[in-house]
Amino acid sequence: MVTIADVAKLAGVSPTQVSFVVNQNNLERVSSERRRRIESAIAELNFTPNMAARQLAGKRSRLLGVVMHTHVAHVNYGRLSAIDEEAGRLGYQVMVGGSIASPKGTRARAQELAAYNLDGLICIAHDYPEDPKAVPEQLASYPNVVYLEEPAIEGAWYVREDFEYASRLCAEHLIQAGRKRIGICLADYTYRANRDRMDGYEHALMEADLPVDFGGLVCVHDDPPCGQMLDVASAESMLDLLVKDGEADAIIAFNDYWAARLIQCLIGRGMRVPEDVAVIGFNNLAFGELLVPGLTTVDERDDEVGRHLVRMLVDRIEGREVPAEQRQVTVKPRLVVRGSG
Repeated sequence: MVTIADVAKLAGVSPTQVSFVVNQNNLERVSSERRRRIESAIAELNFTPNMAARQLAGKRSRLLGVVMHTHVAHVNYGRLSAIDEEAGRLGYQVMVGGSIASPKGTRARAQELAAYNLDGLICIAHDYPEDPKAVPEQLASYPNVVYLEEPAIEGAWYVREDFEYASRLCAEHLIQAGRKRIGICLADYTYRANRDRMDGYEHALMEADLPVDFGGLVCVHDDPPCGQMLDVASAESMLDLLVKDGEADAIIAFNDYWAARLIQCLIGRGMRVPEDVAVIGFNNLAFGELLVPGLTTVDERDDEVGRHLVRMLVDRIEGREVPAEQRQVTVKPRLVVRGSG
Protein backbone atom coordinates (compact mmCIF):
# COMPACT_ATOMS: atom_id res chain seq x y z
CA MET A 1 0.00 0.00 0.00
CA VAL A 2 1.37 3.41 -0.99
CA THR A 3 1.97 5.75 1.95
CA ILE A 4 2.64 9.44 2.45
CA ALA A 5 6.30 8.51 3.03
CA ASP A 6 6.43 6.93 -0.44
CA VAL A 7 5.01 10.07 -2.01
CA ALA A 8 7.47 12.25 -0.07
CA LYS A 9 10.43 10.15 -1.19
CA LEU A 10 9.46 10.31 -4.86
CA ALA A 11 8.76 14.05 -4.70
CA GLY A 12 11.90 14.81 -2.70
CA VAL A 13 10.03 16.59 0.09
CA SER A 14 9.09 15.91 3.71
CA PRO A 15 6.05 13.79 4.67
CA THR A 16 4.67 16.84 6.48
CA GLN A 17 4.54 18.82 3.25
CA VAL A 18 2.79 15.95 1.49
CA SER A 19 0.24 15.92 4.31
CA PHE A 20 -0.36 19.65 3.86
CA VAL A 21 -1.13 19.14 0.15
CA VAL A 22 -3.29 16.05 0.68
CA ASN A 23 -5.33 17.72 3.43
CA GLN A 24 -5.43 21.09 1.66
CA ASN A 25 -4.23 23.01 4.71
CA ASN A 26 -1.14 25.13 5.49
CA LEU A 27 -0.56 25.35 1.74
CA GLU A 28 1.29 28.62 2.20
CA ARG A 29 4.09 26.54 3.73
CA VAL A 30 4.57 24.57 0.49
CA SER A 31 6.16 26.28 -2.52
CA SER A 32 4.40 26.01 -5.87
CA GLU A 33 7.28 23.93 -7.25
CA ARG A 34 7.15 21.46 -4.36
CA ARG A 35 3.38 21.28 -4.60
CA ARG A 36 3.72 20.45 -8.31
CA ARG A 37 6.17 17.64 -7.50
CA ILE A 38 3.92 16.28 -4.76
CA GLU A 39 0.85 16.26 -7.02
CA SER A 40 2.86 14.56 -9.75
CA ALA A 41 4.07 11.89 -7.31
CA ILE A 42 0.52 11.32 -6.02
CA ALA A 43 -0.67 10.73 -9.57
CA GLU A 44 2.27 8.49 -10.49
CA LEU A 45 1.88 6.32 -7.40
CA ASN A 46 -1.94 6.31 -7.58
CA PHE A 47 -1.92 7.36 -3.92
CA THR A 48 -5.13 7.37 -1.88
CA PRO A 49 -5.04 8.70 1.70
CA ASN A 50 -5.53 6.06 4.35
CA MET A 51 -8.95 6.90 5.74
CA ALA A 52 -8.74 4.28 8.47
CA ALA A 53 -5.49 5.69 9.85
CA ARG A 54 -6.94 9.19 9.95
CA GLN A 55 -10.01 8.01 11.82
CA LEU A 56 -7.87 6.12 14.34
CA ALA A 57 -6.04 9.38 14.89
CA GLY A 58 -9.39 10.99 15.73
CA LYS A 59 -9.43 13.19 12.64
CA ARG A 60 -13.02 12.97 11.54
CA SER A 61 -13.91 15.19 8.60
CA ARG A 62 -17.69 14.76 8.97
CA LEU A 63 -17.74 14.43 5.19
CA LEU A 64 -19.72 11.72 3.38
CA GLY A 65 -18.99 10.92 -0.24
CA VAL A 66 -21.52 9.78 -2.86
CA VAL A 67 -20.50 8.18 -6.16
CA MET A 68 -23.28 8.15 -8.77
CA HIS A 69 -23.89 7.77 -12.49
CA THR A 70 -24.20 11.05 -14.36
CA HIS A 71 -26.16 9.56 -17.27
CA VAL A 72 -29.12 8.93 -14.93
CA ALA A 73 -28.62 12.05 -12.83
CA HIS A 74 -32.30 13.01 -13.07
CA VAL A 75 -33.21 9.72 -11.35
CA ASN A 76 -30.64 10.28 -8.60
CA TYR A 77 -31.60 13.88 -7.75
CA GLY A 78 -34.33 12.81 -5.33
CA ARG A 79 -32.00 10.35 -3.61
CA LEU A 80 -29.23 12.93 -3.36
CA SER A 81 -31.60 15.47 -1.85
CA ALA A 82 -32.71 12.96 0.77
CA ILE A 83 -29.10 11.94 1.48
CA ASP A 84 -28.03 15.57 1.90
CA GLU A 85 -30.96 16.39 4.17
CA GLU A 86 -30.44 13.39 6.45
CA ALA A 87 -26.67 13.90 6.54
CA GLY A 88 -27.14 17.53 7.57
CA ARG A 89 -29.55 16.51 10.31
CA LEU A 90 -26.87 14.18 11.69
CA GLY A 91 -24.10 16.77 11.45
CA TYR A 92 -22.41 15.65 8.23
CA GLN A 93 -21.81 17.25 4.84
CA VAL A 94 -21.98 15.51 1.47
CA MET A 95 -19.60 15.51 -1.49
CA VAL A 96 -20.71 14.03 -4.83
CA GLY A 97 -18.57 12.40 -7.51
CA GLY A 98 -20.24 11.83 -10.87
CA SER A 99 -19.13 9.02 -13.15
CA ILE A 100 -19.98 7.89 -16.64
CA ALA A 101 -21.28 4.35 -16.81
CA SER A 102 -18.01 2.44 -16.53
CA PRO A 103 -16.14 0.65 -13.72
CA LYS A 104 -13.00 2.66 -14.48
CA GLY A 105 -14.80 5.98 -14.14
CA THR A 106 -16.50 5.00 -10.91
CA ARG A 107 -13.27 3.74 -9.34
CA ALA A 108 -11.57 7.00 -10.29
CA ARG A 109 -14.33 9.13 -8.72
CA ALA A 110 -14.25 7.10 -5.51
CA GLN A 111 -10.48 7.50 -5.30
CA GLU A 112 -10.70 11.25 -5.87
CA LEU A 113 -13.33 11.62 -3.16
CA ALA A 114 -11.24 9.58 -0.72
CA ALA A 115 -8.49 12.20 -0.96
CA TYR A 116 -10.78 14.58 0.95
CA ASN A 117 -10.56 12.50 4.12
CA LEU A 118 -14.10 11.21 3.92
CA ASP A 119 -15.60 9.54 6.96
CA GLY A 120 -17.54 7.20 4.69
CA LEU A 121 -18.83 6.58 1.18
CA ILE A 122 -22.22 5.82 -0.38
CA CYS A 123 -21.82 4.00 -3.69
CA ILE A 124 -24.78 4.29 -6.05
CA ALA A 125 -22.82 3.26 -9.17
CA HIS A 126 -21.42 -0.28 -9.08
CA ASP A 127 -23.64 -2.69 -11.05
CA TYR A 128 -21.61 -3.17 -14.23
CA PRO A 129 -22.56 -6.43 -16.00
CA GLU A 130 -19.20 -6.61 -17.79
CA ASP A 131 -17.32 -6.58 -14.45
CA PRO A 132 -19.68 -6.61 -11.45
CA LYS A 133 -16.91 -7.01 -8.85
CA ALA A 134 -14.62 -4.25 -10.16
CA VAL A 135 -15.95 -1.41 -8.01
CA PRO A 136 -16.96 -3.35 -4.84
CA GLU A 137 -13.58 -5.10 -4.66
CA GLN A 138 -11.75 -1.77 -4.79
CA LEU A 139 -14.02 -0.24 -2.17
CA ALA A 140 -13.56 -3.27 0.12
CA SER A 141 -10.36 -1.61 1.35
CA TYR A 142 -12.33 1.45 2.51
CA PRO A 143 -13.47 1.16 6.13
CA ASN A 144 -16.97 2.65 5.83
CA VAL A 145 -18.95 1.99 2.65
CA VAL A 146 -22.63 1.35 2.00
CA TYR A 147 -24.28 0.62 -1.34
CA LEU A 148 -27.51 1.29 -3.13
CA GLU A 149 -28.44 -2.20 -4.36
CA GLU A 150 -26.63 -5.38 -3.40
CA PRO A 151 -23.02 -5.42 -4.62
CA ALA A 152 -21.19 -8.47 -5.96
CA ILE A 153 -19.22 -9.10 -2.76
CA GLU A 154 -20.03 -10.86 0.49
CA GLY A 155 -20.81 -9.06 3.74
CA ALA A 156 -21.58 -5.63 2.28
CA TRP A 157 -24.01 -3.19 3.88
CA TYR A 158 -26.64 -2.01 1.41
CA VAL A 159 -30.12 -0.64 0.78
CA ARG A 160 -31.99 -2.23 -2.11
CA GLU A 161 -35.16 -1.34 -3.93
CA ASP A 162 -37.55 -4.21 -4.57
CA PHE A 163 -37.84 -3.99 -8.35
CA GLU A 164 -39.63 -7.32 -8.65
CA TYR A 165 -42.32 -6.04 -6.28
CA ALA A 166 -42.55 -2.81 -8.30
CA SER A 167 -43.34 -4.71 -11.50
CA ARG A 168 -45.85 -6.85 -9.66
CA LEU A 169 -47.61 -3.70 -8.46
CA CYS A 170 -47.89 -2.43 -12.02
CA ALA A 171 -49.10 -5.70 -13.51
CA GLU A 172 -51.57 -6.45 -10.71
CA HIS A 173 -53.03 -2.95 -10.98
CA LEU A 174 -53.60 -3.41 -14.71
CA ILE A 175 -55.05 -6.90 -14.20
CA GLN A 176 -57.52 -5.55 -11.64
CA ALA A 177 -58.51 -2.89 -14.19
CA GLY A 178 -59.43 -5.66 -16.62
CA ARG A 179 -56.44 -5.54 -18.97
CA LYS A 180 -55.76 -8.85 -20.73
CA ARG A 181 -52.78 -8.16 -23.02
CA ILE A 182 -50.18 -6.45 -20.86
CA GLY A 183 -46.89 -5.57 -22.52
CA ILE A 184 -43.60 -4.46 -21.00
CA CYS A 185 -40.62 -2.58 -22.44
CA LEU A 186 -37.28 -2.54 -20.65
CA ALA A 187 -33.74 -1.36 -21.28
CA ASP A 188 -30.55 -3.43 -21.11
CA TYR A 189 -31.52 -6.86 -19.74
CA THR A 190 -27.99 -7.52 -18.46
CA TYR A 191 -28.68 -5.27 -15.45
CA ARG A 192 -30.03 -7.07 -12.40
CA ALA A 193 -32.74 -4.48 -11.72
CA ASN A 194 -34.24 -5.03 -15.17
CA ARG A 195 -34.17 -8.80 -14.74
CA ASP A 196 -35.95 -8.39 -11.39
CA ARG A 197 -38.59 -6.22 -13.02
CA MET A 198 -39.12 -8.85 -15.70
CA ASP A 199 -39.50 -11.55 -13.03
CA GLY A 200 -42.18 -9.56 -11.22
CA TYR A 201 -44.08 -8.99 -14.46
CA GLU A 202 -43.94 -12.67 -15.41
CA HIS A 203 -45.04 -13.93 -12.00
CA ALA A 204 -48.01 -11.56 -11.80
CA LEU A 205 -49.26 -12.50 -15.26
CA MET A 206 -48.79 -16.24 -14.77
CA GLU A 207 -50.68 -16.12 -11.45
CA ALA A 208 -53.58 -14.45 -13.31
CA ASP A 209 -53.40 -16.98 -16.18
CA LEU A 210 -52.55 -14.22 -18.64
CA PRO A 211 -50.07 -14.66 -21.51
CA VAL A 212 -46.39 -13.84 -21.21
CA ASP A 213 -45.74 -13.45 -24.92
CA PHE A 214 -42.02 -12.92 -25.51
CA GLY A 215 -42.66 -12.59 -29.24
CA GLY A 216 -45.32 -9.90 -29.00
CA LEU A 217 -45.67 -8.40 -25.52
CA VAL A 218 -42.07 -8.15 -24.30
CA CYS A 219 -39.69 -5.58 -25.75
CA VAL A 220 -36.10 -5.23 -24.52
CA HIS A 221 -34.47 -2.21 -26.12
CA ASP A 222 -30.84 -1.53 -25.21
CA ASP A 223 -29.81 0.96 -27.89
CA PRO A 224 -30.45 4.17 -25.91
CA PRO A 225 -28.47 4.62 -22.67
CA CYS A 226 -30.52 3.64 -19.64
CA GLY A 227 -32.50 6.56 -18.30
CA GLN A 228 -32.61 8.69 -21.44
CA MET A 229 -35.60 9.66 -23.55
CA LEU A 230 -36.66 7.35 -26.34
CA ASP A 231 -36.45 8.77 -29.83
CA VAL A 232 -39.61 8.69 -31.91
CA ALA A 233 -38.37 5.94 -34.23
CA SER A 234 -37.60 3.61 -31.31
CA ALA A 235 -40.96 4.29 -29.68
CA GLU A 236 -42.81 3.64 -32.93
CA SER A 237 -40.92 0.37 -33.34
CA MET A 238 -41.95 -0.66 -29.82
CA LEU A 239 -45.59 0.13 -30.54
CA ASP A 240 -45.46 -1.86 -33.78
CA LEU A 241 -44.36 -4.88 -31.75
CA LEU A 242 -46.48 -4.39 -28.63
CA VAL A 243 -49.70 -2.85 -29.95
CA LYS A 244 -49.93 -3.48 -33.68
CA ASP A 245 -48.64 -7.06 -33.62
CA GLY A 246 -49.03 -8.01 -29.96
CA GLU A 247 -52.42 -6.29 -29.51
CA ALA A 248 -51.39 -4.96 -26.10
CA ASP A 249 -54.05 -3.09 -24.17
CA ALA A 250 -51.52 -1.91 -21.57
CA ILE A 251 -47.78 -1.16 -21.47
CA ILE A 252 -45.41 -1.03 -18.50
CA ALA A 253 -42.58 1.29 -19.58
CA PHE A 254 -38.95 1.28 -18.48
CA ASN A 255 -39.18 4.80 -17.07
CA ASP A 256 -41.28 7.95 -17.14
CA TYR A 257 -39.48 9.37 -20.18
CA TRP A 258 -40.20 6.24 -22.18
CA ALA A 259 -43.81 6.27 -21.00
CA ALA A 260 -44.27 9.91 -22.05
CA ARG A 261 -42.87 9.19 -25.52
CA LEU A 262 -45.07 6.12 -25.92
CA ILE A 263 -48.16 8.14 -24.95
CA GLN A 264 -47.19 10.81 -27.48
CA CYS A 265 -46.85 8.22 -30.24
CA LEU A 266 -50.06 6.40 -29.28
CA ILE A 267 -52.00 9.65 -29.53
CA GLY A 268 -50.29 10.32 -32.85
CA ARG A 269 -51.71 7.01 -34.08
CA GLY A 270 -55.21 8.12 -33.12
CA MET A 271 -55.36 5.90 -30.04
CA ARG A 272 -56.70 6.91 -26.65
CA VAL A 273 -54.81 6.61 -23.36
CA PRO A 274 -55.92 4.81 -21.24
CA GLU A 275 -59.12 3.74 -23.04
CA ASP A 276 -57.33 1.87 -25.84
CA VAL A 277 -53.92 1.37 -24.24
CA ALA A 278 -52.99 2.06 -20.62
CA VAL A 279 -49.42 3.18 -19.92
CA ILE A 280 -47.46 3.02 -16.64
CA GLY A 281 -44.07 4.66 -16.10
CA PHE A 282 -41.32 4.30 -13.52
CA ASN A 283 -39.43 6.80 -11.25
CA ASN A 284 -42.28 9.25 -10.47
CA LEU A 285 -40.47 12.22 -12.00
CA ALA A 286 -42.08 15.60 -11.45
CA PHE A 287 -43.32 16.10 -15.02
CA GLY A 288 -45.56 13.03 -14.81
CA GLU A 289 -48.41 14.82 -13.08
CA LEU A 290 -48.31 17.57 -15.75
CA LEU A 291 -49.02 15.19 -18.63
CA VAL A 292 -52.52 14.77 -20.03
CA PRO A 293 -53.56 12.25 -18.93
CA GLY A 294 -51.44 12.29 -15.77
CA LEU A 295 -48.89 9.50 -15.70
CA THR A 296 -49.45 6.48 -13.51
CA THR A 297 -45.98 5.51 -12.29
CA VAL A 298 -43.84 3.77 -9.69
CA ASP A 299 -42.48 5.90 -6.85
CA GLU A 300 -39.16 4.45 -5.65
CA ARG A 301 -39.51 6.28 -2.30
CA ASP A 302 -36.26 8.18 -2.64
CA ASP A 303 -36.69 9.88 0.76
CA GLU A 304 -36.74 6.55 2.58
CA VAL A 305 -33.88 5.15 0.49
CA GLY A 306 -31.72 8.20 1.18
CA ARG A 307 -32.42 8.16 4.92
CA HIS A 308 -31.57 4.47 5.21
CA LEU A 309 -28.30 4.92 3.31
CA VAL A 310 -27.13 7.78 5.53
CA ARG A 311 -28.19 6.22 8.81
CA MET A 312 -26.55 2.93 7.89
CA LEU A 313 -23.31 4.70 6.95
CA VAL A 314 -23.26 6.83 10.10
CA ASP A 315 -23.83 3.70 12.19
CA ARG A 316 -20.68 2.27 10.62
CA ILE A 317 -18.68 5.47 11.08
CA GLU A 318 -19.65 5.85 14.73
CA GLY A 319 -19.03 2.19 15.53
CA ARG A 320 -22.55 1.23 16.59
CA GLU A 321 -23.50 -2.40 16.93
CA VAL A 322 -25.94 -3.21 14.13
CA PRO A 323 -27.55 -6.68 13.86
CA ALA A 324 -26.69 -8.51 10.65
CA GLU A 325 -30.28 -8.44 9.41
CA GLN A 326 -30.30 -4.62 9.60
CA ARG A 327 -27.21 -4.28 7.40
CA GLN A 328 -29.26 -5.17 4.32
CA VAL A 329 -32.45 -3.13 4.03
CA THR A 330 -35.15 -3.51 1.37
CA VAL A 331 -37.41 -0.61 0.43
CA LYS A 332 -40.65 -1.43 -1.34
CA PRO A 333 -41.80 1.09 -3.98
CA ARG A 334 -45.38 2.31 -4.26
CA LEU A 335 -47.68 2.84 -7.21
CA VAL A 336 -48.89 6.39 -7.92
CA VAL A 337 -52.16 6.07 -9.83
CA ARG A 338 -53.12 8.87 -12.20
CA GLY A 339 -55.01 8.95 -15.47
CA SER A 340 -52.79 7.03 -17.90
CA GLY A 341 -53.34 3.58 -16.48
